Amino acid sequence: MKKSVLFIISALIIITLVLSSCASADTDSASSANAENADAVASDEVVYEAVFVDNELIANLFSEVRGDAPYANESADYHVTTAFRPEEESRELYGMPVTVHITGYKAGDVTTDDGVVTQNEGFKAELSSDDPGMSAYIESHLTNFHITGSYADAAKYTEYLDFSDAESLDCYVEGTFGAFLGDGSVTYGASDDAGESIDE
Repeated sequence: MKKSVLFIISALIIITLVLSSCASADTDSASSANAENADAVASDEVVYEAVFVDNELIANLFSEVRGDAPYANESADYHVTTAFRPEEESRELYGMPVTVHITGYKAGDVTTDDGVVTQNEGFKAELSSDDPGMSAYIESHLTNFHITGSYADAAKYTEYLDFSDAESLDCYVEGTFGAFLGDGSVTYGASDDAGESIDE
């Protein structure tokens, strides 16, 4: 009888310790997850660096080239992305003027990272600057520079458009180098201060 009572008491103690340990682990996990979420939406975090261009001018150019948007979603702000979540920010260059040469237009199918076919449209772009530092930055970030117009699923897939058979264009516009921040604003300043807010 004494052995069975001791066994039950021991079992209850072990269960209590296990439950207490699980509750503590759950609390730690929740705290860790909240900390990660807070980091992910830090207001001064650079989501992407880009050359931002005049929205009205680019919207008019898209309309002139193709009429109505071919896909359901349209970009809220027109820009040429140079670096997405850059490992090293180039804040010392924010505010620099950059010439954007629009050389082509294309709308069509693109394949996503998951192998799904979707549709995007965009302008093919080339960037240049009279400033040596800005020129060096552009050269070190060469990619499929473009301005997204409309898209079926996500604006980011415009990068996958093959512009080799694009409709030829020859248009120059001026832009400003800056960054889109985690709080939804664009900054053109070298400090962490947010700039103007834009709608996504």
